[in-house]
Amino acid sequence: SIFKTLFQKLQLRKSSRIITISEFSKQDLMSKCEIKENKVIVSYCGIQNNYLCHSNIKKEIDILYVATFEKRKNHKNLLAAIKKMGIKLNITFVGRDHGEMSTIKELAIEISSESESKFNFIEKVSEAELMDIYRKSKIFVFPSFVEGFGMPLIEAMASNCKVVCSDIEVFREVCGEGAIYFDPYSSSSISAALLTGISAKKKKKKK
Repeated sequence: SIFKTLFQKLQLRKSSRIITISEFSKQDLMSKCEIKENKVIVSYCGIQNNYLCHSNIKKEIDILYVATFEKRKNHKNLLAAIKKMGIKLNITFVGRDHGEMSTIKELAIEISSESESKFNFIEKVSEAELMDIYRKSKIFVFPSFVEGFGMPLIEAMASNCKVVCSDIEVFREVCGEGAIYFDPYSSSSISAALLTGISAKKKKKKK
């Protein structure tokens, strides 16, 4: 609401220091809330050392996406891209429903009938279970339209997943050259990036 936004801006302006999670979110605070640069400190998110402990787990999940089911997470364009790929895939979605899950499941059923792809939806998961899912995944995809950071990117890279994600400023900040980027508004761009990621994983495996 308008009152909530105004109250939050007032809180931020009266704070002596503000800690945020990325340079992108810092610039956002400065421009939208008129916060002075010397008041904002960037402290990046970290991960548990357990994510770095790799074992010889079979990579049985082709594509993984960890995100709540809401519009800004862009599941629909991702599914349109998977449909265009036209190949049999094992896909896992991890995340709680924020209003979009039923629609996404219906689209997934339609794609499954055409390509024989398998979709697995997991709503509740422990930290240990999530780490195991990352390790079993070949590609982590993140097609979100907007984020303040993108913690799953760090978790995926630490778990030896190939990252394929939206070409947005904060993801460039987090991943640098360690990801394959696409236009999140274009299913064709997402599809091409995923195929590149799959091809890269196959070449690495042959070596």
